Formats: sequence, structure tokens, C-alpha cells
Amino acid sequence: MILHRTSAPDAVAGPAPNSLALAFEKALAFHHSGQLDAAQDGYNQILAQQPRHGDALHLMGVLALQRDAHAQAAEWITQAIAVDPHKADYHYNLGIALQGVGQLPAAIASYERAIHVQPGYTNAHTNCGNAWYLLGNFQAALASYEAALALDPADPAIHSNCGNALRSLGQLELALTCYAQALTLAPDFVDALMNQGNVLKMLKRHAAAAESYRKVIERVPGHVEAHFQYGNACEATQRWDHALASYDRALALQPRLAQAHYNRGVVLQALQLTEAAIVAYEQAIDCEPLHATAHSNRGVLLQAQQRFDAALHSYTQAIAADPKLSGAYFNRGNTWRDLRRWDNAVADYQAALALDPSGADIHNNCGRLYWQMGNFEGALRSFDLALAADPQYDGAKANKSLVLLLLGDFANAWPLYEWRWKGSIPKLERRHQGFPALQVNASLAGRTVLLHNEQGLGDTIQFCRYVGAVAALGARVVLEVPQPLLGVMQSLQGVSHLIAEGVDPVSAGESIDFQCPLLSLPLAFRTDLQTIPASPRYLHSQPAKLLAWRKRLGPAQRPRVGLVWSGNTKHQFDRERSIPLQQLLRYLPSGIDYVCLQKEVRASDQAALDASAHIQSFASELNDFDDTAALVECMDWVISVDTSVAHLAGALGKPLCLLLPFVPDWRWLLERETSPWYPSATLYRQKALDAWDSVLTRLRRDIETRVFEGALNKA
Repeated sequence: MILHRTSAPDAVAGPAPNSLALAFEKALAFHHSGQLDAAQDGYNQILAQQPRHGDALHLMGVLALQRDAHAQAAEWITQAIAVDPHKADYHYNLGIALQGVGQLPAAIASYERAIHVQPGYTNAHTNCGNAWYLLGNFQAALASYEAALALDPADPAIHSNCGNALRSLGQLELALTCYAQALTLAPDFVDALMNQGNVLKMLKRHAAAAESYRKVIERVPGHVEAHFQYGNACEATQRWDHALASYDRALALQPRLAQAHYNRGVVLQALQLTEAAIVAYEQAIDCEPLHATAHSNRGVLLQAQQRFDAALHSYTQAIAADPKLSGAYFNRGNTWRDLRRWDNAVADYQAALALDPSGADIHNNCGRLYWQMGNFEGALRSFDLALAADPQYDGAKANKSLVLLLLGDFANAWPLYEWRWKGSIPKLERRHQGFPALQVNASLAGRTVLLHNEQGLGDTIQFCRYVGAVAALGARVVLEVPQPLLGVMQSLQGVSHLIAEGVDPVSAGESIDFQCPLLSLPLAFRTDLQTIPASPRYLHSQPAKLLAWRKRLGPAQRPRVGLVWSGNTKHQFDRERSIPLQQLLRYLPSGIDYVCLQKEVRASDQAALDASAHIQSFASELNDFDDTAALVECMDWVISVDTSVAHLAGALGKPLCLLLPFVPDWRWLLERETSPWYPSATLYRQKALDAWDSVLTRLRRDIETRVFEGALNKA
């Protein structure tokens, strides 16, 4: 906030003895014309003749004030007051001198003595208010400003100062009224415009704040703070280009303005211009080496690029700059978590919580860490602490639901799982909200229900099983699925009309009574472990496709086993669930024809696939999921990590060997070797993080047993 005070001292001269009158008038003339050295010589000559000449002593103090020698000024003016304590301007100027050396209570006492001598002394009331303001006594400051305003209601600066005091007292609307009055009196009053903009910013009226700052820039094009604050207002309204332009103008005027570099980094980070944002943060650090949040934000970007060592270094620098910056410990904990350095991550999260015990984000991420470690009790406790700190924390509710689902506590999990719409990362798109939500206890006879996908292909395959249950209630079911699944979903019983995602059901000729996302159906039907609709198979490949693939493969001479060893590289837990092909190959027994069921093969696996004589790959011929489904049907069984193909194999009733990480996705539950969702699946679980070798050893043994038993049966 910009305070106004009469910094120029009052230099009122009283009558002088006749013998010194000429010398005093001459010195005073020099003073008024700005010839300070000549004025000083004149006052010294007078004081040499009359050491107790009050006005000369006072004006020597005024000269010192004009030269910013506040301590020396206080000495001179104190001597003047000793000569004549009844002159208000002496006390007033002493107040300015004392305020200049930081003696605010003494300055207030001097201003009050000036007011006592001259009650209508407007400047004394104003400066008294400023001193109270600087001391943090905003109520006393306001009282002084109001007293000044009563004496001079047409002074815009006093109105602006009243606004500052009211702002500091939290009375923001009244503060705006004061600034408006100041601007009515003086429309070009730049400081009032700046103060008005700052209060509007506090009220989150960012567009109005931007307009105030724009008016400042219009009047003073070189106003650095106005350019900077205009950028902030544009940033708050996501007018990214305007924000960057304003920060650039501020930096053109003041190139080493660290906060402008930093704010540029924030905007560039929001625009996902990572490299440019890193440069901006580094420029902020160059200007201000101890800019802790710049170090921390730089670390976040480096972490996203998986430049973990550099990220850790940035966070450590942030902590060195500000040991109380909880966010830096939090972010460093996230990096340790990504590196699976669990103990380090826990230590940093605990350090963050020591600084911010009610930090909901910290508790939530601590819960995610415990979840990854397999400490589910600790995870639930952390999510509960996050919710205690912020009962509306959607992410903590969604995360808690996933852990409860993993533990099989469906009754408590499904209601919380509805928070996935707000708590998931990335955010899910909630569609078709213009139609009423499905209530399965309502009469559905003759009603049309739209069931629609919401997440991945595997989720759609898993939960389309509920279509039959909805149809059994008498409903006409319109099923919306992603385009790649249209063909295979034609075999699903209970579907009246199948449409592709993105097709408007009304435009497709449907009058929808109710809608429901597929993954909300377990809640609607109050599904528990005993009531999961678990048909041995509920999907079939298209007969023509199946015939074509059987012809393509030719007669089987040996068992055929489909392989899926990796999934989408963008999946948040891809590192945990995918297996390097070279590692898998070491455990695949001979005597079997292996078929790659993956359409996408990552570069790190392609050489091993090309070199393997035991695996056939038809990636270029898998045009859609119809082809994949038909190829799966041609297999004797399927070996897969947790991908959509695993769900497809389970839905087709194909024997499935599912390879699961130490902490699997919630739908596979814990410990058990069978799945209540897919009766044909056998689950192979890691006993420790990344421990695939023991899983693959067991898998090899079981494959060899199957081949041996198959040979016996043929014999």
C-alpha cells in the first residue's frame, strides 16, 4: 500500500530580534530559493551571535531534513523546542526527523504535541496516521486520517490513506469507497489507482484490478509495479499472452526483477512450455539466488522430465534458501517416491507435515506412498487425515475408495468411488449429465437407459457385463463405447442400440430416460464380492473375423499361447505392470507356438521380438479390437500383464494367466489366485516390488504342466 505524508518540513519563520532581522531574512531567502549551503552559512552566523535563536535552530534542522540527515535534524529541532515549545511546526518537523530514524512512538508523540498546539494542523494528523500505520496500529491510523479528512475533505491523498488503513483492518469494500472518492477528486491520482487495484486483487476481482493497473500504465508508462501487477491480474484470469507481455514490459524497465521472471515461469509452466519455464525460473534464481519457490518449481519441471538428480538438487537448494518451505520437502518427497526411495520419501513428507500439519496434499501423497509400499492401513490413515484437514478433498476420497476396493471393502468403497470425477488424475470427462441419473430401484420397464464408457478400453470391457442386469429390469439399453470396441460389443447380450463414443444418442434417434457411466453400475446394484456378475464369458468375436484368423494361422501343431508383456507407456503405473520382453523370454518353455497379441511394441522390446523365432507377431494386421478378439479366440490360453487385452481374454472366457505387480490395480484384489470378475483367470502375483523372476518361474512350471497334461490327454 502507498502511504502519503508531507515529507517536506514546514519552515515557518517567526519574528527575529531587530539586530539579526536582516541576516535572518537573507538566510531565509537563500533557503527558499534552494541555495542550502548559503542558507546554512547565514543561520550559523546568527547562531554564533545568538545560540538560542529558536527559528535559526529549527531551520538548521529543516536543512538537515532536506539532506536526509534525520538524526542531525532531530538534534537541531530539539534545541529549538527547548527555546520555544509552543510552536507547532517545531514539533511537527521533529516528528518527521524521528520517523526518519525509525523512532515511531517518539514521532507520534511529537505529532500529537504539534496537534495540541495547533488542533487544525492537517499534516500533523496525516503524518501521525502514517506512523501509527507503520507500527501496525491500523485503528489508530484510521482515526488520525479521519481527523485530517475532517479538516481537509478535498485532499485525495488523505482519502487514499484512509483506504489503506481500512484495507489493513480487513474492511475491503470500505477501502474501495475511499479510493473511489480519492479518484473522484483526482482522476489521475496514480497511487490511489494502484491501491485500488491491489484491493480488487485481494477480492479476486481480477478483471477490475487489471483495469486499475491499466489506467496507471496509461498515465505512467514506465511504472514497473503497475506492469507487474497487471501481469498478475491477467495470469489470474488465464490471459496468458497478456500476462507474459506485461512481465516482459516490467523486465524491460527493471531487468533484474526476480519476481517477474518467476511469474513468467509460472505462466509458462501453466502453458506446458517446460523448457521456457525452466529458463524463467533460472533467471529468477540468477537475480535472487535464495528465491526458494523458484528452486522448488524448477524441481517440479525437472522431475516431470524424469531428470531426478537435477530435481533433487533444486529441492535441496530451495530448502537451504528457506528451511520452512514445506512445499519443497513435499516435492522432494514426490521425487523420492518416483525413484522408489521409500524411506527418503517418508522422511520428507514427515518434514513437510511438521511445518504444515494440516497440509491435505501432503497427507494425501503420503497415503499414495504407503499404498505403493503395500502399507494399506497407513494409506487409509493418511487419506483420513487429508480429509480431516479438508473434508471436501476430492482426491483423497477417490484414493481412499481405490484402496478400499483393493481390500474388497466394496460397501464402503463404491460410494467414495463416485468422487473419481473430481479426484482423478488426469480428470475424467463427465458426459451426458443432461439426462437423469439411473436409479435401479425405479421402474425401468419400457424406459430407455444410456450406459456409457468413461475410462479405458479395459474398464469398458470389464463393466459392460452389467448391461444384462439393466436389461433384465425391463429397460431398453443404449450402450455407448469407444469406436475400437464397437465390433466386439455387438455380441453383448441385452444391448438394444450400440453407438460409438461421441455420437449424440438423441441424434441417433433415441429418447433417453436415464443415463449411467459404466463404472457407477456396481454402486447402483450394490455389488459385493458375492454378487459380481461373473459369467464364464459374455463377449464373442465376430464369426467372419474368427474364421479369417484361423485360416491365417493355419492348423495348430502345438499349443498356441498369446502374449502381452507391456501396456501403454503413459499409464501412471506402467513401470510396475510391464515386463521387458527379454526377461519374459528366458522363462517361456519350448514346445509352444507363442503369438504376440500387442499392436504396439515399444522400441526397447522390438529387437528381442525380431530375434525370437518362437513368437509370431501380427501387429500390422491388428486393425481393431475385432481382430484382437478373434486372434485371442484362436489361442489355447493367454499370458498377459494388466492391460485391456487381459480383460478381453477374460470376457471371452479364454484361460488367462495374469501377471500382477506387488501392488496391483484394485480390481485384482489381494493375495487370491482367482478373480471374482473373470472365472477363467489365474493370478500370478509378485511377492515383492519388481520381483518378476519368482512370478515367471511359477508361470513356467504351470505352462510345462499344462503342456504335459495336454500331451497325456492326446495319448
